[in-house]
Amino acid sequence: MKNELLSYEDIYRAAGILRPRSGYDMTKVVEMLHSERIRDLSDEARRASVLMAIEAAGSSVDDLMRDANERQQALENYEAGQKRQLEEFEARKAKENAEIEGEMARVTARCAERIKANQEQLAAEKEALTHWQMLKQNESQRIAEVMALRTKPAAEPVKEAMAASAGGRSSSGPSLVS
Repeated sequence: MKNELLSYEDIYRAAGILRPRSGYDMTKVVEMLHSERIRDLSDEARRASVLMAIEAAGSSVDDLMRDANERQQALENYEAGQKRQLEEFEARKAKENAEIEGEMARVTARCAERIKANQEQLAAEKEALTHWQMLKQNESQRIAEVMALRTKPAAEPVKEAMAASAGGRSSSGPSLVS
């Protein structure tokens, strides 16, 4: 939005408030009330001095009040317009934020799906490795059985086993034991 707000003079000009012919508008009266000449007078003396100057210039208090009311109305209208613009801007931004939140929810859901898929793939890989490790354990037992043949058992059972496998040959034949 980055709205540049108007100055009071621009607001008054936009509202069609012009300086009265007499030159005594609200701005002029405020200047008079704060002038060095009457600043030190009492409030009543200042008031009387300003009213006298207004009447001497051919202007009236009613004209001055009308000018002040028009200026007040111009300021209130401008403020109402600025509030309305802000509310419209806020509504647009709220809608935009809701759209962004929806987009974030969709992205979050897609990311959650990807994370779930990754976790499922990891679980499947772990399960496959665990299954393979069980098979390996069985294979390791089979390998251990074969390797156990290399170990040197007590002499008598080996001779008996060899004799049985050789069909009664002498025990002086080749040995599997090293």
